[in-house]
Amino acid sequence: MVDLFSGLGGASEAFLNSPKWMVKRFEINPELKGVPCTSIGDVMNIEVDRIQGASLIWASPPCLDFSRAFSAPAPTALREGREFEPDMTLVEKAISIVDEVNPQYWVIENVRGAIPVFEDILGKPRQIIHDRWILWGNFPLLCIDPEWKVDKWHKQKIFGTEEMAMNRRSIVPLEISTALLEALETQTTISDWQRGG
Repeated sequence: MVDLFSGLGGASEAFLNSPKWMVKRFEINPELKGVPCTSIGDVMNIEVDRIQGASLIWASPPCLDFSRAFSAPAPTALREGREFEPDMTLVEKAISIVDEVNPQYWVIENVRGAIPVFEDILGKPRQIIHDRWILWGNFPLLCIDPEWKVDKWHKQKIFGTEEMAMNRRSIVPLEISTALLEALETQTTISDWQRGG
């Protein structure tokens, strides 16, 4: 599994804990060098040869330009009567990496505000979880317990400086990572059974 814009590594955590998977995380923030399996560097400069053969690519490009939060760039510009065009550079890079590597499965995750912007290039989301995690891609649908309540631990966990607050807020919960792992392993089992394996 390749985890692009990995932050604190939430999306790939279940895979990291599984003996069946090898995880490579890529993150630009040098404060996150202590997160296991993380290479620090700009995804724009990633050498695709380093991730050829990946079965799964997960990408969570920074969401600030797509956020509807009061202090985010788009709502601020709207209040000030200015035009705002979100920067799609990192999203387009993630798509080009997926196209070049051509993994069996891929996920691009972002916030609800990204839907109208991403639809032109990615179409409608494949799955929306708790109206907070919007997933595009090629993956089996995730089975999430409807009674699951989002754990707020990531907002309280101490990790680095206060600048890390955005990373704590944007971490993908272990429940989603686990659901994806289980969906892929079930999908593989069904595929093997259909092939007679």
